[in-house]
Amino acid sequence: MNTINSSNLSLTHVALLCITLLAVPAHAESKAEPSLCKEGEAVIFNCLHKQKIASLCAPPGFSKESGQVKYRFGTTSKIELTYPQDSNSSRELFWFSSTGYSGGSESHIRFVNGRFTYLLYDKMIRTSFPGDPGNPDGTNKPEMSGGVIVLKKGSKATRLLCRNNVSISSVAYQSLEREDFQDAP
Repeated sequence: MNTINSSNLSLTHVALLCITLLAVPAHAESKAEPSLCKEGEAVIFNCLHKQKIASLCAPPGFSKESGQVKYRFGTTSKIELTYPQDSNSSRELFWFSSTGYSGGSESHIRFVNGRFTYLLYDKMIRTSFPGDPGNPDGTNKPEMSGGVIVLKKGSKATRLLCRNNVSISSVAYQSLEREDFQDAP
């Protein structure tokens, strides 16, 4: 019968525990970006502008055939605008468009609320090409931007730029009504 030395066993356990802890990556608690989407809703667009948030949210199971997206604007403690307010509204209130260019693309989601037209957008452009001075490695250095443009007929457009990396979700590409792309003002 083999005898186990208790001091060797505890040193072995300590060594195994240390190896295990070193092998497991340390994860800092990641904090999700704040949005105005409710629990269970998919985030289609989320823009952090100064102290405000603009979110476009889709209900569970949203598709071309079912569900209605909601635009919300405000803070997590006070939503200032919800569109549409009626959850039984027509699905054809939001229109999606996109275009591509050499080294980039731009996408819009448009909706009209009373006298105001809203454009939620994301944009990526290539800022450098191989052979450009100051670009010895020849890599594409994309510049990404996004925001919300609010238009009122007869008035200058208001542009809210996002301070986060905003991107329109693939849900919009697959499920929102399409329209021809027009350059944003």
